[in-house]
Amino acid sequence: MPQLDPSSFPSQLFWLAITFAALYFAMIKFSLPGIVRVLQNRQDRISNDLDKAKSLKEEAEEIEKEYELSLTENRKKANEVISKAQEEIKALSEEKHGELDETLAKHTAEAEKKIKEAREESHKAVVEISSELSREIVSKIALFSVTGKKASEAIKNSVKEGRG
Repeated sequence: MPQLDPSSFPSQLFWLAITFAALYFAMIKFSLPGIVRVLQNRQDRISNDLDKAKSLKEEAEEIEKEYELSLTENRKKANEVISKAQEEIKALSEEKHGELDETLAKHTAEAEKKIKEAREESHKAVVEISSELSREIVSKIALFSVTGKKASEAIKNSVKEGRG
């Protein structure tokens, strides 16, 4: 094999050095810049993606803070609306309670008046019946007649003495 002949080594080493140098310069001139560009583009894209992710994270945190603030404000407003509604309900309840008390007082006064009138009428009826009955009893037992006016006065006096 001619490549293993030691006399051809210097020429083989010469052509090896020239080929290696040519390939080295070809790689540096043509292949490596493309590879460097690809790696640089990849690094730039990763860096941009990380920057975007960081800015989106900051934006998300800001939106979350705004949301929490908005939520807190809305809770305050809701509590104010609820307390206002409770106050209105309480005022309306007190007003209706007052109206009910007035109505009950009015009905009670009317009922007491009717009871008093009924009591007076029943008292008059009792006096009339008692005087009529007394007159009849006296006329039957004592054999003399008593006028209706005298019997009524006697019954009324008797009732007054019994009360007083």
